Amino acid sequence: MSLMRDYTNPKPPLRAKGNLSYLQFIELVKKIWSEAHPKIPLVTSGADDPAQYPCIIYSLQLRKTHPNEPKMRYREEKNNQEDVFVVGGQRFQNIIYFQAIGEAQNVDTVEHLIEIFEDFMIEFTPVFKELGVSELVYARRLSDTEQQRPGANTVARTVSYMVTTEKVVSTRYDRLKEIVITARTWLEDLRDYYEPGTIYDNSPRYHLTGPNAVLSYKLDMEADTNSGAADFEDLVFIIPRTYFRIGDILYLAGFTPMNEEPVDTDKIHPSGFFEVSNITGNPYDVDVGYTLTRRGANDSDAISNIADISQIQSGYGVAFFVPQWNQEIIDEFKGVIDEAATPNS
Repeated sequence: MSLMRDYTNPKPPLRAKGNLSYLQFIELVKKIWSEAHPKIPLVTSGADDPAQYPCIIYSLQLRKTHPNEPKMRYREEKNNQEDVFVVGGQRFQNIIYFQAIGEAQNVDTVEHLIEIFEDFMIEFTPVFKELGVSELVYARRLSDTEQQRPGANTVARTVSYMVTTEKVVSTRYDRLKEIVITARTWLEDLRDYYEPGTIYDNSPRYHLTGPNAVLSYKLDMEADTNSGAADFEDLVFIIPRTYFRIGDILYLAGFTPMNEEPVDTDKIHPSGFFEVSNITGNPYDVDVGYTLTRRGANDSDAISNIADISQIQSGYGVAFFVPQWNQEIIDEFKGVIDEAATPNS
């Protein structure tokens, strides 16, 4: 049966019954061409197979979004029993070169071959469109060229086509909602620690400048005791220009006595992990301070078991902020690793 329309007996034009990607279109062209011209291979550019002349080489020269669809667009919604699917699509224009190549002494054969290929594409355009190519148009014939190839001088005749293809994505609506909820939760947790900001929006915990900048804290025992501090949790650790929040974890390390006083070995110097329990002063002020509780305190912890805060010496040290990760995510990830590491029984 002829695939060409009979204009003496008009019939409705063929309608698309699918959607072809670029690779599917190429495979279809190769399949039909190989059946029509089995002795003339149609191969991709860059293939290292032994040369067989004459042949046709195809290559994708350009792919761009369709002028009418610069981005993915909503197509429709489909109901499949209890599931609802959201369908989106976007069209692309592909410029494809088909290059007929043959030996220079058979230039006439190459000339005829490219003409035969053009006729082939015209004849089977309805087939390609019915099977899902959005549009297929003749672009242009390029200038004739000569090439130096190993063992032979060749000539090339090139024709280009613009093939419009469409990418269609179908996603279950409930799955989209699950991803959005999970992503929002994750971003909300992450924003507390790493969201960029300025000193005006109170988003970041601190700002550091310079290659060796670190956070430092000051503990003034005289000022604290004069203000009525009775135990360790009443002491105020001054960490200038920061905005830590209640529940944040800090690690305190290093210690230098104030006013060049000698280190008193009989007194305790705060070091280790602590949790912020309260805030004094204004965020990012030079005098912003924090009251702390020992993190993971136990009976042998010197800081948590001091009877008199006079045993603690005033001084300066270095502070580090310790981000807290979602424990459920960590446990889930650890479970996957443990399961993978366990041999099958």
